[in-house]
Parts: sequence; C-alpha cells; structure tokens
Amino acid sequence: QGIYRSIYGYAKGSNELLVVECGKGGLEEMIENFDETQVLYGFAKVIDENTRLPKFVFIAWCPEGAAMNRRSQFNIHSRQVAQKLKGFHVEIVARNEFDIKPEVIKKKIRDSSGAKFSIHQ
Repeated sequence: QGIYRSIYGYAKGSNELLVVECGKGGLEEMIENFDETQVLYGFAKVIDENTRLPKFVFIAWCPEGAAMNRRSQFNIHSRQVAQKLKGFHVEIVARNEFDIKPEVIKKKIRDSSGAKFSIHQ
C-alpha cells in the first residue's frame, strides 16, 4: 500500500540529504538499518497500540561512532530536517541502541496518544 518508513543520510562530502533506504517494513526493520557510524534521520508510520491509529515517528540518530563534524552540526541539522518532515507525532533523538529499541519507541507513542485506559475491578 505504499512506503511505511524511510531513512535519510548525507551525500558523501556534502550536507545534501539523500534517501538511504525506504520500504514497507515496520519500525523494527527500519531500526536495523541505522548505521553506528553515520548521522541519519528516520521517518516511520507506526500503529498506536492504544488507539489503533497510525502515528508518525521522526528519529534523529547521532551515534558516538559518527564523524565529529557531523555530530557537531547535529542539533542544527536535525531541526532543519524535522521542519521538512512535518506531521510527525513523536520525535526521538537517539544516540545509542537503547534509544531506538522498538519497545522504547512504542512506549513513547503510547504516552503521546493521551488515550490511556485501564479497567479496575
């Protein structure tokens, strides 16, 4: 039915952003493609477990293994990319693998939905 996720990275020796990877797979498949040596930006459609509605997630990935010049520009560039990829419900700034674990991301999505139901007996 279309593309559900995409990853953007820099062209070699440039600040130009390119599509590094995209596809129909879910959040887990996207996360597998984050490189420990590159600053990357991910955008994914995820179904909110509370509301069963689609939510869009923006992930700004800045690992310790990325080049220093990329990491030093990360705050400015991630804001610019976020402005271009409007319409996301959840933004995640990730610096290590823990930050992009599917359960961590899904919890942030649940927490953002505002629909937290519980049944008391």
